[in-house]
Amino acid sequence: MQIKSCYKIITTNFKNTFIRNLITGRTIVPIKSNGVISVHGKDCKKLLQGMITNDVSLLDNNLVNCIYSMVLNVQGRILYDLFLHKHEHGYLMECNSCFKDELVSYLNRYKLRSKVFFENRDDLNVYVSFSSDMFDHFVVDPRLPKLGYRNLSTKKIVENDFGDISCYTNLRYQLGISEGVEVINGIPLEHNLALLNGVSFTKGCYIGQELVARAHHTGVVRKRVVPLLLSREHCLLDGNTVCMEGDFQVGKLLGISGKNAIGLLRLKEIFDDKNKLHIKDSDISVKAFKPDWWPDNLTYK
Repeated sequence: MQIKSCYKIITTNFKNTFIRNLITGRTIVPIKSNGVISVHGKDCKKLLQGMITNDVSLLDNNLVNCIYSMVLNVQGRILYDLFLHKHEHGYLMECNSCFKDELVSYLNRYKLRSKVFFENRDDLNVYVSFSSDMFDHFVVDPRLPKLGYRNLSTKKIVENDFGDISCYTNLRYQLGISEGVEVINGIPLEHNLALLNGVSFTKGCYIGQELVARAHHTGVVRKRVVPLLLSREHCLLDGNTVCMEGDFQVGKLLGISGKNAIGLLRLKEIFDDKNKLHIKDSDISVKAFKPDWWPDNLTYK
């Protein structure tokens, strides 16, 4: 069954106003939750190519300057997500600071005697900009251009020029995109990894590849991360689930920012107008949207 095209993330007027306010106001958002690791050494490409879902060769062939990717366990579940930036001495790996050290330890387990070195780059700050002229060096977010431009910089920026992180989080939630701690232990395609340019199906083997390839080739992903609008603000609690009438569970909340939220939900139920959604054990109603960047031919069963 094809998802109904009438479901949109938010109205065009609201979305355009939101972006316009960012561009005409404070257009730089520091992503303080993320840190940077330098990866270098003659074997660094070989190690990363066997560990991450995307194709590192895209960076070496000058096709792109940044890729989005994930690191999976042997069962194909998500351990970490990351951005890999091209660098003159190898690569710069941007990831959530909560698991930065853990990620390095995990990669070190597989390098054996390979010549690969990791170095914390605490001198580099992560910024998102919604204007392309804010930095000398920037890259369009490899997941989706609507997410703006990413930059790793030692440049000191006047704090008054900063936008609040909620600007970025709200935009990300309105687009239905999970990242960082929100993706941990998830299934890659349910977090829309293929739709966000985060996986290569042609590069060869990597840890966890089998589950991703099987799900991709069957063409059926029954649950996905989608944008949600809550009837009122709510604090995210462990175990918050989204239900239909009768408390039939259709998924779970992953993140909340004001009334904006994202959740991992069953598509068949949530895009049926007859089904009214709510947060379990609360009076908060939930509206799920189909992101307008999803392909029209996306199907589910």
